[in-house]
Amino acid sequence: MFEQTSKPAYMSEQHLQKWLMRLSEQELPAFAHTARSLAYVSRNEDSSANDLSNVILHDSAMTARILRIANSFHYNPTGGAIETVSYAIVVLGFEQVRSLALTISMIDTVLGADAQSEVKREMVCAYHAAIQAQRLAKVTQPENLEATYIGALLHRLGPIMFWCFPFGKGKALLQAYKNYPDTKLAERKTLGFDLDSLTNLLVSEWNLSAMLESALQAECPDVRENSAVQIGRAISNNLTNGWDSAEMGKQINLAAEFLDVELIAAREHVYSSARIASEGLESFGFPATKGLMPPTDEKPTVAPPVVDSFELELRILRQLTQMLAQNLDLNQVLMAVLEGIYRVLKMDQVVFALIDKRSNQLCVKHMLGKRRAVVMNPTSNAYGLSEFSKKILEQGKPTWCNQENTRHFETSKNDSLIKLLAADEYLISPVQLNTRVIGLVYADRYKDQTPFVDANLQSFSHLCSHASLAFTILSQNKK
Repeated sequence: MFEQTSKPAYMSEQHLQKWLMRLSEQELPAFAHTARSLAYVSRNEDSSANDLSNVILHDSAMTARILRIANSFHYNPTGGAIETVSYAIVVLGFEQVRSLALTISMIDTVLGADAQSEVKREMVCAYHAAIQAQRLAKVTQPENLEATYIGALLHRLGPIMFWCFPFGKGKALLQAYKNYPDTKLAERKTLGFDLDSLTNLLVSEWNLSAMLESALQAECPDVRENSAVQIGRAISNNLTNGWDSAEMGKQINLAAEFLDVELIAAREHVYSSARIASEGLESFGFPATKGLMPPTDEKPTVAPPVVDSFELELRILRQLTQMLAQNLDLNQVLMAVLEGIYRVLKMDQVVFALIDKRSNQLCVKHMLGKRRAVVMNPTSNAYGLSEFSKKILEQGKPTWCNQENTRHFETSKNDSLIKLLAADEYLISPVQLNTRVIGLVYADRYKDQTPFVDANLQSFSHLCSHASLAFTILSQNKK
């Protein structure tokens, strides 16, 4: 999707690699890590939605923005409440939520840098191009919307990263743009490479190609989603020329041909996309950029109300009841339960594990928390079930485990999973099918060891009950 041109002799691969190394020494690894994590989430595995939820939930600010955007009219016109990332994936789709997460991560990088006007303009143009391209493709060929969106969004990744961290070359490049009408020549003269080449290198080095397989294929004029990206990019690149410019008129004409509609309808479509892009940037927390969008009736923004943990718990419980009524996939319901516990009780680790009666082992199926990769290692995600845990689970109710509450149990013989999780105190609940214990939910705050209170156990109990209910409903449906 990005231009693949032969490199002139004066373009130094060494300069590109040096720039990449300098970028990696800055704060970019946070963006690169998020981008890689999103790229490697497999859309074909049962665990893919769970992996995506885990990436997002590690960042509470991203979680809040994903949910706010998911509940906006553009993404959720029916108005049904979306209270968890897990349910957002159900309603909006895996690819849409992943695209939103990547966009938020990129915008946070821009806002976190000592941002000049150039990087803000580049970010506006990139997002604008993504929305224009996606909405064009949605009308004519909706099968590959994520690749279209991401391909347009990242087409200015190199310039965005350069202007975030220009390493003292910013003024020289701006002067070179004045001296050389050919922007690529100006970049090569100043930097030793052009910024499109930096885009391609970053996409490769950060392993984004796993997510952009379709978007990074060679451009073919007869592939309509590629044409959507080309038109979207051209519209965004001409924003500074104004909406009445000849170049913008040319792109709207191309949009009319692409959509096979009259010019007036195409203009309204492009303008509508621009307004959606403007509203989207504001939803993401990006400052509004005057003059780049068609005029709109400005309305005063209202800050979203602060939701306390009790209200959040009630909302998520209602959402879980709705998910069970819709007979959604068991794994989606379980992930929503874990997410509710994770967010309402501000936990560091939440685990769902099934009990294998034959081997007397705990098999971890889902987990939220930064140590997830260690706990769910394919070679060691089965853990012996101790007599201590058996006695706790046999009580048939959620238990608050700390030194005081478990003094009558021999905790030194605790099972390997709980020892690995290494918290001073934790909450544990049996998951039952009818009256038979088939698994457990575990939650802790291992980082700062914030003490629990009785209300935490009650909330934990309310949320865990939906895990048992999900298994009961699944069993009944099978019958």
